[in-house]
Amino acid sequence: MECQRKGVDAIPANRREALGRGLYLLRFPTMAQEDFCLEVVPSDILTQTEIISIFMNLCIGNEMR
Repeated sequence: MECQRKGVDAIPANRREALGRGLYLLRFPTMAQEDFCLEVVPSDILTQTEIISIFMNLCIGNEMR
């Protein structure tokens, strides 16, 4: 909706910019793996590095710490 309000296409880069710092408040590691895979990853809002980091957290959690 923010992209629409600003009159820009809702492409991943514009959606990420519209989310701004709020993107970092989203608790992706608390999501179900299936939801993350099917909803978040295809949205292309996250970088590949961010996706890998979240997948690692989802798969092994704090076991490596």
